[in-house]
Amino acid sequence: MWVARRFARVAASALAEAPAKEETDRGRPLVGPSGREFDRAVQAVGGLRGQFAIDNAASCMVPKADMDAYTSWLQAENRRRAKRSLAPFPHPLTCCAPRRNRIIARFDRVVTLGGTAARALLGPVSIMDIRGAPAEATITVPDGAGGERDHTVAVLPTVHPAFVLRRKRWTSVFRADIGRALRWADHRLNWRDPEITYNPSPADLAAFLHSAKAIAYDVETDGLEPLTCNVRTIQ
Repeated sequence: MWVARRFARVAASALAEAPAKEETDRGRPLVGPSGREFDRAVQAVGGLRGQFAIDNAASCMVPKADMDAYTSWLQAENRRRAKRSLAPFPHPLTCCAPRRNRIIARFDRVVTLGGTAARALLGPVSIMDIRGAPAEATITVPDGAGGERDHTVAVLPTVHPAFVLRRKRWTSVFRADIGRALRWADHRLNWRDPEITYNPSPADLAAFLHSAKAIAYDVETDGLEPLTCNVRTIQ
Protein backbone atom coordinates (compact mmCIF):
# COMPACT_ATOMS: atom_id res chain seq x y z
CA MET A 1 0.00 0.00 0.00
CA TRP A 2 1.26 3.48 -0.86
CA VAL A 3 0.18 6.21 1.55
CA ALA A 4 0.68 9.88 0.69
CA ARG A 5 1.30 11.79 3.92
CA ARG A 6 3.25 14.66 2.50
CA PHE A 7 0.61 17.34 2.18
CA ALA A 8 -2.41 16.28 4.24
CA ARG A 9 -3.60 14.25 7.19
CA VAL A 10 -4.82 10.83 6.08
CA ALA A 11 -8.57 10.89 6.71
CA ALA A 12 -9.71 7.51 5.39
CA SER A 13 -8.76 4.44 3.44
CA ALA A 14 -9.67 4.40 -0.26
CA LEU A 15 -10.05 0.83 -1.51
CA ALA A 16 -9.95 0.22 -5.26
CA GLU A 17 -10.20 -3.08 -7.16
CA ALA A 18 -6.85 -4.45 -8.31
CA PRO A 19 -3.73 -3.11 -10.02
CA ALA A 20 -3.64 -2.73 -13.80
CA LYS A 21 -0.45 -2.71 -15.88
CA GLU A 22 0.75 0.77 -14.94
CA GLU A 23 0.12 0.16 -11.23
CA THR A 24 1.95 -3.17 -11.46
CA ASP A 25 4.91 -1.64 -13.28
CA ARG A 26 5.23 1.24 -10.81
CA GLY A 27 4.31 -0.70 -7.68
CA ARG A 28 1.73 1.88 -6.57
CA PRO A 29 -2.07 1.77 -6.55
CA LEU A 30 -4.25 4.09 -8.64
CA VAL A 31 -1.53 5.75 -10.72
CA GLY A 32 -2.81 4.83 -14.19
CA PRO A 33 -5.75 6.40 -16.04
CA SER A 34 -8.14 5.47 -13.21
CA GLY A 35 -5.81 7.01 -10.67
CA ARG A 36 -5.57 10.24 -12.62
CA GLU A 37 -9.38 10.41 -12.77
CA PHE A 38 -9.48 9.85 -9.01
CA ASP A 39 -6.93 12.65 -8.51
CA ARG A 40 -9.00 15.03 -10.67
CA ALA A 41 -12.10 14.23 -8.62
CA VAL A 42 -10.29 14.85 -5.32
CA GLN A 43 -8.83 18.13 -6.59
CA ALA A 44 -12.21 19.25 -7.99
CA VAL A 45 -13.75 19.12 -4.51
CA GLY A 46 -10.84 20.91 -2.86
CA GLY A 47 -9.14 17.81 -1.46
CA LEU A 48 -5.73 16.18 -1.74
CA ARG A 49 -4.81 12.65 -2.73
CA GLY A 50 -2.79 12.42 0.47
CA GLN A 51 -5.99 12.53 2.51
CA PHE A 52 -6.60 8.92 1.46
CA ALA A 53 -4.55 5.82 2.26
CA ILE A 54 -4.95 4.06 -1.08
CA ASP A 55 -5.03 0.29 -1.41
CA ASN A 56 -6.53 -2.44 -3.60
CA ALA A 57 -8.99 -5.17 -2.68
CA ALA A 58 -6.77 -7.61 -4.58
CA SER A 59 -2.98 -7.27 -4.65
CA CYS A 60 -2.20 -8.74 -8.08
CA MET A 61 -3.37 -7.92 -11.58
CA VAL A 62 -5.79 -10.50 -12.95
CA PRO A 63 -5.60 -11.51 -16.64
CA LYS A 64 -6.34 -8.54 -18.92
CA ALA A 65 -7.02 -6.49 -15.76
CA ASP A 66 -10.67 -7.57 -15.98
CA MET A 67 -11.90 -8.81 -12.60
CA ASP A 68 -15.44 -9.56 -13.78
CA ALA A 69 -14.22 -11.69 -16.68
CA TYR A 70 -11.72 -13.48 -14.46
CA THR A 71 -14.40 -14.16 -11.84
CA SER A 72 -16.68 -15.69 -14.48
CA TRP A 73 -13.83 -17.88 -15.75
CA LEU A 74 -12.94 -18.92 -12.20
CA GLN A 75 -16.51 -19.92 -11.41
CA ALA A 76 -16.71 -22.03 -14.58
CA GLU A 77 -13.32 -23.61 -13.88
CA ASN A 78 -14.31 -24.48 -10.32
CA ARG A 79 -17.49 -26.16 -11.56
CA ARG A 80 -15.33 -28.31 -13.82
CA ARG A 81 -12.99 -29.08 -10.93
CA ALA A 82 -15.89 -30.03 -8.69
CA LYS A 83 -17.02 -32.63 -11.21
CA ARG A 84 -13.54 -34.17 -10.97
CA SER A 85 -13.59 -33.97 -7.15
CA LEU A 86 -10.81 -31.38 -7.16
CA ALA A 87 -10.51 -28.53 -4.68
CA PRO A 88 -11.64 -25.15 -6.05
CA PHE A 89 -9.24 -22.36 -6.88
CA PRO A 90 -9.69 -19.46 -4.41
CA HIS A 91 -10.77 -16.05 -5.60
CA PRO A 92 -8.19 -13.24 -5.38
CA LEU A 93 -10.43 -11.34 -2.93
CA THR A 94 -10.37 -14.35 -0.63
CA CYS A 95 -6.61 -14.75 -0.86
CA CYS A 96 -6.03 -11.06 -0.12
CA ALA A 97 -8.55 -10.77 2.72
CA PRO A 98 -6.03 -11.15 5.62
CA ARG A 99 -3.69 -8.46 4.26
CA ARG A 100 -6.56 -6.20 3.23
CA ASN A 101 -8.34 -6.48 6.57
CA ARG A 102 -5.21 -5.73 8.60
CA ILE A 103 -4.76 -2.49 6.68
CA ILE A 104 -8.40 -1.46 6.73
CA ALA A 105 -8.62 -2.01 10.48
CA ARG A 106 -6.25 0.96 10.95
CA PHE A 107 -8.99 3.33 9.81
CA ASP A 108 -12.43 4.19 11.11
CA ARG A 109 -13.77 4.85 7.63
CA VAL A 110 -13.26 3.29 4.20
CA VAL A 111 -14.27 4.63 0.79
CA THR A 112 -14.72 1.77 -1.67
CA LEU A 113 -14.23 2.48 -5.38
CA GLY A 114 -16.32 0.19 -7.57
CA GLY A 115 -18.36 -2.95 -7.11
CA THR A 116 -15.43 -5.31 -6.49
CA ALA A 117 -14.12 -3.29 -3.55
CA ALA A 118 -17.62 -2.89 -2.12
CA ARG A 119 -18.31 -6.63 -2.37
CA ALA A 120 -14.96 -7.41 -0.74
CA LEU A 121 -16.27 -5.74 2.43
CA LEU A 122 -20.06 -5.86 2.19
CA GLY A 123 -20.71 -9.16 0.43
CA PRO A 124 -22.88 -9.67 -2.67
CA VAL A 125 -24.16 -6.14 -3.29
CA SER A 126 -24.91 -4.03 -6.35
CA ILE A 127 -22.88 -0.84 -6.37
CA MET A 128 -25.75 1.10 -7.95
CA ASP A 129 -28.04 0.10 -5.08
CA ILE A 130 -25.71 1.23 -2.29
CA ARG A 131 -23.61 4.02 -3.87
CA GLY A 132 -23.21 7.20 -1.85
CA ALA A 133 -24.72 6.07 1.47
CA PRO A 134 -22.67 4.97 4.50
CA ALA A 135 -22.86 1.32 5.54
CA GLU A 136 -21.10 -0.95 8.03
CA ALA A 137 -18.86 -3.91 7.31
CA THR A 138 -17.57 -6.58 9.66
CA ILE A 139 -14.09 -7.88 8.86
CA THR A 140 -11.90 -10.48 10.55
CA VAL A 141 -8.56 -9.34 11.93
CA PRO A 142 -5.86 -10.87 14.20
CA ASP A 143 -6.60 -10.45 17.90
CA GLY A 144 -2.93 -10.24 18.92
CA ALA A 145 -3.04 -13.57 20.75
CA GLY A 146 -2.85 -15.92 17.80
CA GLY A 147 -6.57 -15.86 17.11
CA GLU A 148 -9.01 -13.66 15.25
CA ARG A 149 -11.71 -11.18 16.13
CA ASP A 150 -14.43 -9.29 14.30
CA HIS A 151 -13.87 -5.61 13.59
CA THR A 152 -16.53 -3.20 12.32
CA VAL A 153 -15.65 -0.43 9.88
CA ALA A 154 -17.79 2.28 8.31
CA VAL A 155 -17.93 2.10 4.51
CA LEU A 156 -18.98 4.67 1.92
CA PRO A 157 -19.23 3.07 -1.56
CA THR A 158 -18.96 4.89 -4.86
CA VAL A 159 -18.26 3.86 -8.45
CA HIS A 160 -14.76 3.12 -9.75
CA PRO A 161 -12.98 5.93 -11.61
CA ALA A 162 -12.56 3.55 -14.56
CA PHE A 163 -16.35 3.51 -14.83
CA VAL A 164 -16.33 7.31 -14.94
CA LEU A 165 -13.76 7.27 -17.76
CA ARG A 166 -16.10 5.07 -19.81
CA ARG A 167 -19.24 7.04 -18.92
CA LYS A 168 -18.38 10.72 -18.73
CA ARG A 169 -21.85 11.73 -17.59
CA TRP A 170 -20.98 10.18 -14.22
CA THR A 171 -18.10 12.63 -13.67
CA SER A 172 -20.10 15.09 -11.58
CA VAL A 173 -21.72 12.27 -9.59
CA PHE A 174 -18.36 10.70 -8.81
CA ARG A 175 -16.88 14.03 -7.76
CA ALA A 176 -19.86 14.71 -5.53
CA ASP A 177 -19.35 11.29 -3.93
CA ILE A 178 -15.66 12.02 -3.32
CA GLY A 179 -16.54 15.37 -1.75
CA ARG A 180 -19.08 13.62 0.45
CA ALA A 181 -16.48 11.01 1.35
CA LEU A 182 -14.03 13.68 2.49
CA ARG A 183 -16.64 15.38 4.67
CA TRP A 184 -17.74 11.98 6.00
CA ALA A 185 -14.17 10.89 6.75
CA ASP A 186 -13.57 14.16 8.60
CA HIS A 187 -16.82 13.66 10.57
CA ARG A 188 -18.40 16.71 8.96
CA LEU A 189 -21.21 14.77 7.24
CA ASN A 190 -24.20 14.18 9.50
CA TRP A 191 -25.88 11.36 7.63
CA ARG A 192 -29.18 9.94 8.75
CA ASP A 193 -31.35 7.38 7.04
CA PRO A 194 -34.48 8.83 5.42
CA GLU A 195 -37.79 8.48 7.19
CA ILE A 196 -40.23 6.18 5.41
CA THR A 197 -44.00 6.62 5.69
CA TYR A 198 -46.26 3.90 4.36
CA ASN A 199 -49.82 4.75 3.25
CA PRO A 200 -49.76 8.44 4.27
CA SER A 201 -53.03 10.27 4.65
CA PRO A 202 -53.90 12.88 1.99
CA ALA A 203 -53.13 15.62 4.51
CA ASP A 204 -49.72 14.15 5.36
CA LEU A 205 -48.89 13.78 1.67
CA ALA A 206 -49.93 17.35 0.91
CA ALA A 207 -47.84 18.67 3.81
CA PHE A 208 -44.80 16.74 2.60
CA LEU A 209 -45.15 17.96 -0.99
CA HIS A 210 -45.43 21.58 0.13
CA SER A 211 -42.38 21.32 2.43
CA ALA A 212 -40.02 19.42 0.12
CA LYS A 213 -37.36 21.40 -1.76
CA ALA A 214 -36.91 18.69 -4.37
CA ILE A 215 -38.88 15.54 -5.11
CA ALA A 216 -37.97 12.31 -6.90
CA TYR A 217 -40.66 9.71 -7.32
CA ASP A 218 -41.28 6.27 -8.75
CA VAL A 219 -44.69 5.07 -9.88
CA GLU A 220 -45.61 1.38 -9.73
CA THR A 221 -48.59 0.00 -11.64
CA ASP A 222 -50.22 -3.36 -12.29
CA GLY A 223 -49.56 -3.32 -16.04
CA LEU A 224 -47.51 -1.96 -18.92
CA GLU A 225 -50.13 0.09 -20.78
CA PRO A 226 -50.38 3.51 -19.09
CA LEU A 227 -53.89 4.24 -20.36
CA THR A 228 -55.46 1.10 -18.91
CA CYS A 229 -53.33 0.04 -15.92
CA ASN A 230 -54.04 0.91 -12.29
CA VAL A 231 -51.62 2.89 -10.14
CA ARG A 232 -50.51 0.79 -7.18
CA THR A 233 -48.12 3.12 -5.42
CA ILE A 234 -46.14 6.34 -5.76
CA GLN A 235 -42.80 6.31 -3.97
